[in-house]
Amino acid sequence: MIVCDVCHNVDFQRHERSIMFETNVPIPAATYANRKYPFAELQIGQSVLHPCAPEDRRKVGKAAYRVANHHKWQFVVRSVPEGVRVWRI
Repeated sequence: MIVCDVCHNVDFQRHERSIMFETNVPIPAATYANRKYPFAELQIGQSVLHPCAPEDRRKVGKAAYRVANHHKWQFVVRSVPEGVRVWRI
């Protein structure tokens, strides 16, 4: 049973202004929402082709930039007839 420290209310759901501080709660592992582009899995010298429409090519480049910035890596992004190719250098 959880009791509010401020008002001693047992029904904790009805008391919205109360904040309960807790200790020793483990932090869950980080999850990465963007698995659409596998850039974080590239090794140096590898490349990946992402087939996409011409209007989506800028999105691929921006995603590669974010991954490179996060990991302190370098990518080269080029448009090719099939879509966008990203190299890790």
